[in-house]
Amino acid sequence: MFTVFLAIVLPLALFAIPAAWSLWRNYFIARQVGLLIVIIPISPENPVWMLLARYIVPILQYVPFGNGHFTRFCHVGWEFDEKARAHIELSDAFMFATPGKNWIYLCDANAAQDIVRRERQGEFAHPVELLAVLDVFGPNISTMNGSDWQRQRKCTAASFNEQSNLLVWTESLRQGQQLLQYWKDNPQVDAPSTMTKDTRTLTLDVLVYVAFGKSFDFYGARDKKTTSGPLSYRDALAPLLENAILILALGPQVLKRLAFIPHLGRLSDAAEQFRQYMLDMFEEQAENV
Repeated sequence: MFTVFLAIVLPLALFAIPAAWSLWRNYFIARQVGLLIVIIPISPENPVWMLLARYIVPILQYVPFGNGHFTRFCHVGWEFDEKARAHIELSDAFMFATPGKNWIYLCDANAAQDIVRRERQGEFAHPVELLAVLDVFGPNISTMNGSDWQRQRKCTAASFNEQSNLLVWTESLRQGQQLLQYWKDNPQVDAPSTMTKDTRTLTLDVLVYVAFGKSFDFYGARDKKTTSGPLSYRDALAPLLENAILILALGPQVLKRLAFIPHLGRLSDAAEQFRQYMLDMFEEQAENV
């Protein structure tokens, strides 16, 4: 009995003690800044927690401390749930103290503009060790600093122009008309249960058209079928967007090792095929220069 108890408690202690020490240290560092401090006992950027939070947080909301800061802030995407409420209740600027890193959240346009300006001048650097999970398809503007970041920004900035805005507008109109026609022609479709998927498909079709020059007609969630063989741009990109957190947490190499699991196998195939699409497109553009 003692062996079983030790086998359960010892791993938890080995995890909890270093985490508690890091949280204690980061809390005292945060106190020196002078902002309001919110203590978060688990780092939101922890890969394991990123996968488990969506299942654990809803359960914790029913326990006595469920309405506290933990379930409000300790999960990816809490900003979308809270919107401005956190800043209205707390402050225009507050800090999270976590076992991983301390995070400052601002709700001041002038301060944010100053930080962005100084970042471009090299005074601030991206936390590349945290953003390394975004290197799913190689280094990019989110995972670089210094001259490499400036080069990436110069390449990507050219895509955001009036011509791109026009493409987004015209393709959105076309896809929107097809979406409305689909709902009219299929009154038996359970709209509330498919609306999210259908509007996501519309957004994805617009993205694929503007970014990759590939045009697809709209088809609803009830018309989608699992197919074998090579995927189209859209069918390869769709599962990547739907499972972005899972891909970022595991990475393509781990997904490939877990390909024997049906869902992860399909996701690994989609990631590999989309990566190949990107390489083919790059080579095609390089030949035309």
